Amino acid sequence: MTYLLLAIFFFLLYLLVAELYPVRFLRAKSVKKSPSKLPPLYIYSFELHIHTQFSYDSLGKPEDLIRSSKEEDIDFLIVTDHDRDDIRHFAGEKILAGKEVKLTDEKGNIMGDLLEAGNVRVVAHPFKEKYRWRLPLPEDYLFEIIDLKDALLER
Repeated sequence: MTYLLLAIFFFLLYLLVAELYPVRFLRAKSVKKSPSKLPPLYIYSFELHIHTQFSYDSLGKPEDLIRSSKEEDIDFLIVTDHDRDDIRHFAGEKILAGKEVKLTDEKGNIMGDLLEAGNVRVVAHPFKEKYRWRLPLPEDYLFEIIDLKDALLER
């Protein structure tokens, strides 16, 4: 039983570290993947909420994100650094520039976090108490269901 708990602890610790520093700890070797049996038409993978060194909570460089997304077969990255869109200088066909914005009321209370990329709006960290969405939810906003870092760090 002790070994099982220890294994679970180290597995969760690994996920926590991998999520807090998503690019720093990725292996640089390429992985040969078997071709998909599904038709490639209209099947894309997205990472909608990732930060770079331009945010206070990431060490990842834009070129590391580009390399890692190719290695992991992620088709599109929407980089949402905190209150900054410096990534726009690196944006291209596969990397879209966005930003994560804290919404506050007139007293400065945090009312929620919003990811913005073009006309797309995503409510970020909806289940994290500090950033819980406290505003009306427009019908055209998307909703982040699971943020791995939040899921691991919250109770």
